[in-house]
Amino acid sequence: MTAHHGSFDRHTQELRHFVTFRLARLQSKLNAQGIRKLKLNSDLALTEWRIISIAAHSDETTWSSIAQETELDKGQLSRAVKTLAERGLLVSRVNSDDHRQNLLKLTEAGRAQYDKILPVMQKRQSDLTSGFSKQDMDTLMALLDRLERAADATS
Repeated sequence: MTAHHGSFDRHTQELRHFVTFRLARLQSKLNAQGIRKLKLNSDLALTEWRIISIAAHSDETTWSSIAQETELDKGQLSRAVKTLAERGLLVSRVNSDDHRQNLLKLTEAGRAQYDKILPVMQKRQSDLTSGFSKQDMDTLMALLDRLERAADATS
């Protein structure tokens, strides 16, 4: 049994050198933290918060823009938008110029929810990055951009 445990430890050590493994672990931890913050301060799911955050930065936005920005699949996006619309936080309408396109817009209640939660999420961001210099953050963002481009190129 000890040999199996040692083999497992070596394998785990090897995995820790995979960027994808490390990023997946980090994403899992950050998602769990984000969910906890949202549960303490709202009744929004993390996916719903992300949609509201994107919609808050324009008068109207498209489903495809949100899907592209969040990397949500159509099913996840559809369920979250439906929930937000049912709760009166978001409205969806067909674009009169392009009937294939749906436009999303925050309602007043959606904007109020965004304004309430934004400081909580900004503090979370600040707490996460407080140990990093501006140069560290610039480097991290540049490296993440490069990883995203590499992931897109090898898809």
